[in-house]
Formats: sequence, structure tokens, C-alpha cells
Amino acid sequence: MFLLILLFLSLFSAFYLLFCGAARLPTIGTTLATLRIAHPKAKKGNPIHMLVMSLSMRLAKYIRLNEEKKSDLSAQLRLTGSGLTPETHVARIAVNFVLWLALAAVLFAVSQILGLLVVGLDIYLLFQDMTALGKGAKAAREKIEADLPRLAATLAQELQSNRDVIGILTAFLPSAAPEFRSELQMTLADMRSGSPEKALIRMDKRVGSLMLSEIVRGLLMVLQGDNGVQYFEMLEHDFKQTEIQNLSLIAEKRPGKIQTYSFLMFLCLMLTILGALLLYAVSKTQGLGLI
Repeated sequence: MFLLILLFLSLFSAFYLLFCGAARLPTIGTTLATLRIAHPKAKKGNPIHMLVMSLSMRLAKYIRLNEEKKSDLSAQLRLTGSGLTPETHVARIAVNFVLWLALAAVLFAVSQILGLLVVGLDIYLLFQDMTALGKGAKAAREKIEADLPRLAATLAQELQSNRDVIGILTAFLPSAAPEFRSELQMTLADMRSGSPEKALIRMDKRVGSLMLSEIVRGLLMVLQGDNGVQYFEMLEHDFKQTEIQNLSLIAEKRPGKIQTYSFLMFLCLMLTILGALLLYAVSKTQGLGLI
């Protein structure tokens, strides 16, 4: 079986190199440099990742997405810090699935059970890849929302003496989380080069957070001439109440785990006591000559 797998890999590598030479494709060094720019978080020099991404970028040219799906994927990829385009992301999922399926076909010729196991693993990884981006975007959105109570308090304080929204957001930028800082930098550049109102609305659509929508609504009122101080003071209070509720929900989940460990500790203690009593009873029995 090992020899068959080795033979298959050798033939695959040989045909792949011949095909690359005949098609005059970029060298491995050029491909690696391109992948590091497009996907900076990937492990450098990983040949499997290089192959997957190389095939994905070629397949992405033939993938067509509607504007709504493309916009949604672009926002999620930006939130997670990925440098991939929506088409490349979809192509990467498809290439991963096909490569695992090809491996399953080879192993199926050697062992049907092993081939079926790889097919099952392939389906599991497919669902993982399809949901990983949404989970990553949700985690990044939660990190952004964690900064919003502090931003509301800053706006409520600064607007009492300063009406420069761009200046206030620029001063808040260094203390923001990396995810929120990236969005603020993009929004501030957009505000300086175009309409501030439209730039804030675009940030709201990119992030897709209800809490951020409340911040944007207040900033739009300030740009239109409203005072905004009382609004952000009320918003700060509401955000703090929401944060307290979230912490309470997290705390309510802790006792279940604590009770499990407490029960295990109580069980170990009881076994220790019973063991000591049993040893004491055995020693007394031996002393009376019953054993």
C-alpha cells in the first residue's frame, strides 16, 4: 500500500512539473512571493498550501458571484484580516475538497475502508471551511463591539468642547483594537477624501453591528448640526448595561463546569475515605484472627 501511494505521488509530481514547464507557469519562488502578499498569515514555505493557493487563484478567474454575496464575503474577509478575494476564497474551499476527494479515490483502490474514512473527513473539512469565515468574522465583530462603550464615552466627553468628528476619531485610533483600528483607518481616509456621512454609512455596512449602527447614527446627527452629547451619554449607559448582561450570561455558564469538577473532587474524596475505612477494617479483622 505504501509503495502504491509513493508511486502515485511521484507520478503526480512528475506530470505536474512537466505541465508547469510546458505551460510556462511562474516559478516556485515567484508563486511563493505572490502567496505571501495575498495571504500573509499563511505558513511560509508550506508546499501543500502553495499548491492549494496556486490552484485557487487560477480557478478564481472562472468563478462568478452576485454583488450581494461578493460584498458580504469581502466584508467578512476584511474583518478577519485575510488578503484573499471572495472568488479566491470560494475557489480555495473547492480545491481543498477536490484534493481530499482525489486522495480518497487513490486510497479507495488500496483499502475501501480507508477511502471511506477520507471521504468522511473531506465532508467534515468542507463544512468546517464553509463556516470558518463566518465564525472568524463574528469573533472580530465582537472585538470591535468591545471598544464601542469606550468610544461612546469619549464622544460624549469630547463633543462638549469639540465638534471635529474626524479629529475625535483620529485621537481614539491608537487605543482601538486592531480589528476596529483597521476599519477606522479606512473610514477616516474615506471621510477626508469624500463625504463623511457616506464614509460612516459604508463602515456601518461593512461591519454589520447593531451597536456600531447606533454610534454611526449619533455621528451623522452631529455632522448635521445636532449637539449629540446627551445621545452619546445615553448610549454609553445602554452599552454598559449590555456589557453587564453579557458578563452575567458568561458567569451563569461557569457554575455548570465548576459543579462537574466539584463532583469529581467529592467522588475522589469519598473513595479515599472508603479506602481508608476498608484498610482499617481489614487490619482489625486480621488482628482478631478472622482472616
